[in-house]
Amino acid sequence: MNVINPQSPPRLFGIIKPAKSTRKAKALLFVCFVSALSTAVTLFRTLEQDLMKHNWHEVGRSSLKYDLPPSFVFEPSLDERPPKSRAVITTLFTANPFYRDGFRRDSDWFFTGAYFQAYTFLHNNITRIQPHDDAEFVVMVTDMVSKDFKTALLDLGTRVLTVPVIEIEGRKKNDGDKYQYLYTKLNMFRLEPVYDAILFLDVDLSFLHKPVMNIFNYITPARSYPYNSTTPSRTRRLLYFGSTPEWKRGYGAFNSGLQLLTPSEQRFQELFRLAQDPNYARYGDQGLLNQYFHPSGAQPVHLLPQILNTHHLTERNSTDIESAVGFHSKFWSECRLLSDASKPVWKMWQQHSVKLRGLQMRKLEKTRGYDNVTLMPAIPDTCEEWQSVAASRSGHFLKMAIVSFGGAVESIESHRRYASTYEQASHFHVSNKNNNSANVLWAQLRKAAELMDRYEWVWFPHAQATFKPAQRALHFELAEFRKGHAHIVTFGDCMNASLSAGFLVSRGGAKKLDGFLAEFPMLESSEDAEVWQRLVAEFTKNGGHASVKNMTRTLIYDVDCSGNKAGLLPVRG
Repeated sequence: MNVINPQSPPRLFGIIKPAKSTRKAKALLFVCFVSALSTAVTLFRTLEQDLMKHNWHEVGRSSLKYDLPPSFVFEPSLDERPPKSRAVITTLFTANPFYRDGFRRDSDWFFTGAYFQAYTFLHNNITRIQPHDDAEFVVMVTDMVSKDFKTALLDLGTRVLTVPVIEIEGRKKNDGDKYQYLYTKLNMFRLEPVYDAILFLDVDLSFLHKPVMNIFNYITPARSYPYNSTTPSRTRRLLYFGSTPEWKRGYGAFNSGLQLLTPSEQRFQELFRLAQDPNYARYGDQGLLNQYFHPSGAQPVHLLPQILNTHHLTERNSTDIESAVGFHSKFWSECRLLSDASKPVWKMWQQHSVKLRGLQMRKLEKTRGYDNVTLMPAIPDTCEEWQSVAASRSGHFLKMAIVSFGGAVESIESHRRYASTYEQASHFHVSNKNNNSANVLWAQLRKAAELMDRYEWVWFPHAQATFKPAQRALHFELAEFRKGHAHIVTFGDCMNASLSAGFLVSRGGAKKLDGFLAEFPMLESSEDAEVWQRLVAEFTKNGGHASVKNMTRTLIYDVDCSGNKAGLLPVRG
């Protein structure tokens, strides 16, 4: 884990190499001590200017023109995408890489808050950053956050900034302690060389239906004071710090979940020194900042309207909710605690979360190799059902495709509608001129193999199966499908449970499926019954767990099994 030591006097400028160049050049390593002879400093500065002319930069780091700590890594880099003058910043310091096995701590869900804020400031037409705002959205992460979470944020348009963890000597917390990583937020004060102003938001502070970008207008000369910057390009600037009043007594004058500030390396160093004193560092950054900034102190705080950061939704009335701009709540785990007046706020969050997942699902449908990206979960439209889904810890991060092969318009539309409910699955339609043909199974299996690089499950409902409106989230069904680790799932829903109106294939059987298609190409023109019999034999040979699972009942769809039996599969091969 990369841990910061901001007080180290020597400055090590890392390995340097040319960017986007095919020339072979030896890497150069320079060590320059601040206290070294002036001739050495002059020599390095001259060389640095020459390197910049040839587009050289530190390996994996920002351009040398930004005087940043070498451990700060921007994606995209500041060279690839020059920064705006302002930034909206949130944090994601930990993310459970074993999320598919279930979540054990509330902090394991914080990535959904980071995703939601990316949607808020980059995609929601009401709250998104506009060109005239001259601002960008940034998520500050540590190296404990895995690549799949960062990829999802980057795909939403986020700039991701990896920073070192700040641990205060003697104040290291146990894993899972909610104050453990809060000092790491202080890194944003070190962004003075990049941004003129920063709006920091806790990851569980949501803006749903009212814009907030005009908050930067509070930074005015009348509310700031001049400061001699240590950044050469900003020799004189204004210092400002604003936050919203705390909702309850005893926690300080303001709530650090929203901070409007001008970054300053000097302030960072002062805050870091103060954090060594336990009297300043109680309750993480909240206690520290409330001791350092004070409305009547040497480092003043400007108190912003409280409606920007509405807390304790369990206690808010309808007047509070109507006037609120920002809602500070862990909606992924606290919806059952909301007051009656606050419950519509959860519904707004759910609806926007579905739209966010929709953006990700469209990317998944069009992009190969996107399977390792963690998506926003499919969130049902009632708090009670969502709590059940979240508590089940099973299936709600699996990706499913529902494929309609031929079929009547009514059936196809029902499949699409079911998949789009909560954006819980992708829907594909493959036209089949012979809807009653008895040799479509081979084509279905080839389609399944094609989709396995993006989806954990591919479902082929019978062409005549009409899906009902979703009575419960699909992921409850996925939890059932997964039992026994079956690679093929059939439904004993026709002819006294002897036939199945459709089947599913799991990614766990992808290798077997690829091998089957490669070994038996002569079955392409065979009838479904023969293909199915050979398929089941291949999947179940060599012992082990059963690869074919029979579901004797389903509440998902209606199908008439009394007519043409084409497309119905024997549940035991």
